[in-house]
Formats: sequence, C-alpha cells, structure tokens
Amino acid sequence: MLTISKALNASQAGTYHTKDFVSETQSYYAKDDVLLGEWQGELAGRFGLSGTVSKADFMALANGQNPRTGEQMVKHRIAGEQTNPDGSITKAVEHRAGWDATFSAPKSVSLTALVGGDESVRLAHREAVTAALSELEQYTQARIGGNNPAEQTGRFVAAKFEHDIDDRIAELNTQRYSLTQNRKRILSSLENDQILFSPDEAERLFKEAGVFFKDQIKKDFQQLISFNRAISDERRVYLQEERTEVEAELKKIGAELNTLGKRRSENLAFLSATDAFDKYKQFSDEMVTLRADITSLERQRGFLHRLQQLRTEIRTIVDERAVIQSQIEADVEQQNTDKSSLFSSIRVHLSDIVEEVINRKALLSVSPNGQGHLEFEADILDEAGNMTSADLGHTYRKLLCIAFDMALLRARLDEKFPRFVYHDGVFESLDDRKKEKLLTVIREYAELGLQPTITLIDSDLPPRSEKEGSVFADAEIVLTLHDEGESGRLFKMRAW
Repeated sequence: MLTISKALNASQAGTYHTKDFVSETQSYYAKDDVLLGEWQGELAGRFGLSGTVSKADFMALANGQNPRTGEQMVKHRIAGEQTNPDGSITKAVEHRAGWDATFSAPKSVSLTALVGGDESVRLAHREAVTAALSELEQYTQARIGGNNPAEQTGRFVAAKFEHDIDDRIAELNTQRYSLTQNRKRILSSLENDQILFSPDEAERLFKEAGVFFKDQIKKDFQQLISFNRAISDERRVYLQEERTEVEAELKKIGAELNTLGKRRSENLAFLSATDAFDKYKQFSDEMVTLRADITSLERQRGFLHRLQQLRTEIRTIVDERAVIQSQIEADVEQQNTDKSSLFSSIRVHLSDIVEEVINRKALLSVSPNGQGHLEFEADILDEAGNMTSADLGHTYRKLLCIAFDMALLRARLDEKFPRFVYHDGVFESLDDRKKEKLLTVIREYAELGLQPTITLIDSDLPPRSEKEGSVFADAEIVLTLHDEGESGRLFKMRAW
C-alpha cells in the first residue's frame, strides 16, 4: 500500500529526517552523521548523488539547493495572507520541499519475512518499491509560476529508507550481551580485590617450623602490602567508574529493547487470538501462494530492469531525434533559399520541363512532416503563380513524376550518377500537341548525354501524315513487340 503525505516544507522535512529516519528507535540504518538510505531518480544522477544518503545532501535538497554546488535552485517563499484591493484574501503557499511516500507491504507479506525469516521476501519488497518509484517518477510535474499550467517533467530525486525492527533488536541484544559480560568481569574484579598475605601469620608459621623470622623481613613485607593496597584503591575507583558507564549503557539499551519489543508485539498481536490455529493455517496457505508469486516476480525482475533501461534509452533517442529534426529543418530552409543548391537546380529543371509541355510553370517544395521525414510536393501554377488542383489529376501527376526524374538526372549531369531513366506509357491521356512537346523534351535530354527509355503502344502515338513520316526514326526504336510471330515476342518463346 502506498501512502503519500501532504506537501512538506523544509522545516517539516528536517523534522522527518531527525525524528523518524535517524531516530535510534525507528531505524538501524542511521550511524553517526551518515544516514544509510539510498538515492533514486533521474535527478539524483544529474546532481551526482549515489550510494548512501547523507544528512547534508538531504537537507540541501529540502532547502531547494544543489547539494554539490550550493546553488539556490528554488526560491523560498514564506506562507502568509495578502488582502487584495477588492477585499479578497490571497494565501501564499510556502516552499514545497517534498513529500513523504510510505510503501507498506501487506501484513501477510511482512510476517513471511518476520516470522519465516525469508530474505527473498525482503528483497522482493525492495525491488517492488524501486519499480513503483520508477513508475511514479513518470508522472512528476513541476510548477513554473504564474497562471501557467504544471509541466510534466517525469523526473525527480528520492531518498529511500527501510525500517526493520528484528535486525535492530538482534543488534541491541548483541551489544547487551557484550556489556553484561563486561559488567560481570568488573564485579568479579571488585570482589577479588583483597590482599590475603599476613606478615603476622607468616611469622607464627615460621616459629612453629623452628625458623627464625627477622624483624626487617617483616617490615619489608608490611611496606609491600601498603604499596599494593594503594594501587588496589586506585584500581577500584577506575572499576567503579567503568561499572557506572556500563550499567548506564545497559539501561539505555534495555529501554530501547522494551520499545522495540512493544512495537513487534503489536505487529504480531493477531497471532494471540483464540483462533490462532485457524490463522496459522491461513497464514501457511498464504505463504505457499506468496512463495509462488515470489518465484514469478524474480523471473520478471530482469524484465523490469530492462524496461527501465529502455525507457531511459527512449528518452535519449527522442531528445536526439528532436535535435536532428531541427537540423533537418534548418538544412531544408537553407536548400530552399540557396539558388546554387542541388534542390534549387532540380526545381528549376522540373518547372522548365512542365512549362515546355503544358505551358504552365510548376513548383517543387520540400518540408519535414510530423515524424521528421521529408515530404516532396509538386504543384502546377496558373498564370498568376498561384497553386492549382491540376496536379491532382492522373495525367498531370504522371507528367510531374516524369519531369522530376529527368530533372534529377539533369541536375547531376556533371557527377558520377546514373544517366538512364525508364518510363512506361508516357503519352497516355495527353493530347497530341503535348505528346509532341514531351517527345521534344525527351530528345533534348538524350542529346545532353542522358538515356531516357520509354515504352508505349501504337494507339498512344501522336498522329503523323505520310508526308511528316514516322514519329520515331529506326535508330530510336530498340525493340518492337507484336503478335504476328515468335520474332515479336519479348523472349522469343513459342505459344502454348
């Protein structure tokens, strides 16, 4: 379950950091002045944030500052009220530092990890939180001020923290055991800190044994005992101080363990009900289902990572495409205005061909479409230079295609470029005068060094009288096809 708080100001965010995230009774990930959380989000990479979350970086972001440069990125605004000339009151909203989003696993999932000790459940929950934050990031919006609508950026920076009572209890129990053993050692030292040697008793034993015990030796032993007693007194003071410190630390750990124990008992309270057996059976069934789900999620985890990578790559490609599209638009504009460009040359030749055949000029234009691809348009103009709908008809559209192909070859005549072009049915639907004019253009281009090839049927030929002779000279005809025999067939094949 996801719970999102209201917007927090910088002070509230700091309170969350101090009283919740780094509190000794809330999370064991806090150590000294370093908060062992984890950064996530595209903006984290832009700010150079990775690995653990430090208090300094956390508070810098909460105050709207760049954690690396200290630059004030968000202008602070203090909450207040302002009375307008019309008597209405406008409330200014304080700077929004961030939001607290809590991802809580269902109770059955939590108990699987808590009671069952299944580390894979913890791992699956962490992966689920990471994936959920990535999806949440796609819907991030930013306000740009004034009455402007919010802009969807799809980018944020998030600091993740995880709370775990059992691990903290285990750590505290380890510390308590070590301190308890240390206290036993101190108490034992205090109890055994006695000098058991007595010079008087030693003198009595020597006399009973018939050995003479000189007064000087007895005096030396008494001085040695006094010296040892002075050292022992000083050591006892040190042991008493150490004992006080140990007992204070044990009392502090005991209080924290009591607090954590109560919280853990609350989490497990439902197990103490009278129907505990039924609940245990239900819980066991849920564990079987959860383990199956975990196995499935582990297989899908790789796909989730790949999906995140692909989304990042898509954003990069979209940005690159926008740059390239802008370059294309700039290049098209330059080609359109540069009279010495290849495109301008093709446009001039195309217009000349169309004008020579139908006595009207034509305009060739190019522009990028919505997908960033180039679209060529050819239009036939009237006497005033305005676009007409004549190019929409089949006959003139075919003429424009023929003119474009030949104009392209003409513009590249001085380059290493193909010099032949083929068209079928070039005279279809044209009137006889336009057929003659188009044939004249084709012959002119052939004399330039190009090789135009056309195919047609007898009925499409412009009519000629016997005096005018045939439309084509014998040298211009490459092949004549007919049905009068095998010689008129393209591949000289017999009929079947």
